[in-house]
Amino acid sequence: MRLHAGSSCCWIACTARLLLALAVLGGAWPATAGDMRFRLEPINDRALCSPDCPFVLMAEGQITLETAEALQSFLRRELAARPANLVFIDSPGGSVAGAVKLGAVFRGLGTTVVVARPLNAPAGRTGTRFLAARCYSSCVYALMGGADRVIPRGSRVGVHRMHRLAFEPATARAGIAAYVEFASRAEVDALSRYAREMGVDPGLIMLAEKFSPGRLRVLSPREIRRFHLARERL
Repeated sequence: MRLHAGSSCCWIACTARLLLALAVLGGAWPATAGDMRFRLEPINDRALCSPDCPFVLMAEGQITLETAEALQSFLRRELAARPANLVFIDSPGGSVAGAVKLGAVFRGLGTTVVVARPLNAPAGRTGTRFLAARCYSSCVYALMGGADRVIPRGSRVGVHRMHRLAFEPATARAGIAAYVEFASRAEVDALSRYAREMGVDPGLIMLAEKFSPGRLRVLSPREIRRFHLARERL
């Protein structure tokens, strides 16, 4: 599937309302070495695509409020010259609002999102292997934006309750949170509507809300199917 433009007016309006509701769940953090980065990886499999093998887009790292804009900038620079067919994602999570914004970009492009990492064969040999990856916490909400979603066996997807860290002036500079606040009912409902719009059973949001941030709930293959989150194969 080639990346292409396209979106639904109803979905865009829903996403705008959701971002407004979730704004406080995604504070602006300084960029760090762990923030999500993008690169194009060629699929060097002569048995499948010689002589014109496609590129896939690799997205790795933590999701921030600026991640969606960073992806759009990357696409403007790189994608016109070297079209990519797939997005491979590997992320520990991050900002909920940032993840929804990233999901909006994925859905607008109509792309396929895969929780995996491509590994090309050594020079002189054919074949591309796919390594297991993770999509934890808010990454799952970015994954939902994919027009098609794939979680191969071996890759792990986990959820937990939405929350924000609250900082007191005396400890903010040191990055020490004074306490944790959880999402309001309205925020949970907004994220549930987003899941439904993306074709995912909102019961997944209700499941996530049962687990504290320190108790990541890894989904089983059966649960991934039951919530219509993804399939196992491309």
